[in-house]
Amino acid sequence: MIRIYALLFVVLFCFTALAAQLTVEEKTLDFQQLIGRIKASYGPLEYKKESLGIDIDVLQAHYLRQIQESKSNTEFYYLIAQFVAEFQDSHFAAILPSNKSSVLPFTVEWIQGKVYIDEVTKSLMDSEKFPFKKGDELISIGGIATADLLKEIMPYIGEGNDKTLKHLATWMLTSRSSARLPTLSGATTVEVQPTGKTEILSHQFEWIIKGEDPIEMGHPSVSFFNKISIHDKIATMIGNEINTERKFICSGDSRITIPENATVISKTPFVSYYYPTTKGPIGYVRIPHYAPRGTDARLGIEQYISQYTKVISIMEQNTVGLVIDQDHNCGGYVELVNRMVGLFMDKPYHPMYFKLVANKENYLDYQKFTNETDKLTTWYDNAMKVLTLLKDFWQRGERTTSFTTLDGEEWAQPNLVRYTKPVVMLIDEMSGSGGDAFPSLMQGYGRAKLIGSRTMGAGGHVTQNSPLNYSQITVSMTRSLFFRPDGVPVENNGAAPDYPYEITLEDFMGGYKNYRAFYEAKLLEMVQVAK
Repeated sequence: MIRIYALLFVVLFCFTALAAQLTVEEKTLDFQQLIGRIKASYGPLEYKKESLGIDIDVLQAHYLRQIQESKSNTEFYYLIAQFVAEFQDSHFAAILPSNKSSVLPFTVEWIQGKVYIDEVTKSLMDSEKFPFKKGDELISIGGIATADLLKEIMPYIGEGNDKTLKHLATWMLTSRSSARLPTLSGATTVEVQPTGKTEILSHQFEWIIKGEDPIEMGHPSVSFFNKISIHDKIATMIGNEINTERKFICSGDSRITIPENATVISKTPFVSYYYPTTKGPIGYVRIPHYAPRGTDARLGIEQYISQYTKVISIMEQNTVGLVIDQDHNCGGYVELVNRMVGLFMDKPYHPMYFKLVANKENYLDYQKFTNETDKLTTWYDNAMKVLTLLKDFWQRGERTTSFTTLDGEEWAQPNLVRYTKPVVMLIDEMSGSGGDAFPSLMQGYGRAKLIGSRTMGAGGHVTQNSPLNYSQITVSMTRSLFFRPDGVPVENNGAAPDYPYEITLEDFMGGYKNYRAFYEAKLLEMVQVAK
């Protein structure tokens, strides 16, 4: 349903077996089909050209020649992936047909512009035999410097934030999914510089091959797609071995050490607690996503709101300020993002504003929804407003509508239970879509100060198109733009921190205690002002 179930997700790449070698004509027709869909339905098309200089006609001419000269399905697919990545959009994704991956038995993390060893993947290697330690700096793989490897990987990844791009490329250094970029095989030498030392250590590893690559073989099959979270997208990009930092994607766990004197409210499905400080107790609550699991979305949303309402009620009674940890948040339902804001507001507020693509497809979608909605409800009246708006702008030949909420509801109401005291929210470049929207709304309405780094900048709702005719490549596409309360598009901008903080190696190695000290100090300053 449009009203409830529109998603603000970073999209999963999934797979389907394809036929044998495509002809030049078939590749050309598929590419032209993709171009047509982008021109007809891609929400940020004009915005990308105006703000970033991304011109689809220029890109079309550049890639068409390469596609027609491509010698294999593999080359064609990776050209499509790179073409889509040119749009610098975390939602826009070419879904390539392979589950093959090549991995090394350890993971790495990007911190302050450098790459460090995270931990050994225990299912692939005995930790006692692992020659490196967490915090050792990765210097090279296969004789290629880390910085050059990142430059090689990044053209395959389309992200709205340069920092997000580098972070994801780092995770792919030791876990390369052929759904995103070519895999590697054989022996390779890895060089690291141990923490606090000048010497360089090296060790030879074998690339471990998983799955198979059906790109060059097989027969057409029915494709499938699920709008799921960034956690699953990352699993597809880098494999299922998700360690340490990566496991916090979409997870209710906390990477920040819980103070020893804390009163723990919950550890599952999300961490929440409060603890004493010199100026009174402050609370901490983790928000990893806005996407409750289960087949019944309505029931899941109500349960989600109920859980957070209870925690907020406890925090209101027992704390002088609150920390919301939204780092690595992977987004979710538009309605849920809007309703979560109500836990912190004391008066009616505007939900998220969108500009929708004004075309026949969107008009028919909304028409179908209104026809299925009870005419005696306000849902129907509000949906009719959007339907009328779409028709008006479509018939006038305008590409997008004026500002509108996704369901036509102009005002949202505060929750009966709400938090009234100072709030800081932790954000980072791995928070996307709904993870962009919630901090943008909280900051824009003056209910939270943001701490950390700019969010991903995935600024629209996403839908999946039917497969391209010959290759059966499926493309997920951003179908709108949504905006911060200050009128700035979230796409490529995200939510900007009031108090920038960059995670340090010391944080990474020590339970993020310095990070906690920083945000605690900022919150207590706000508490003091409030008093």
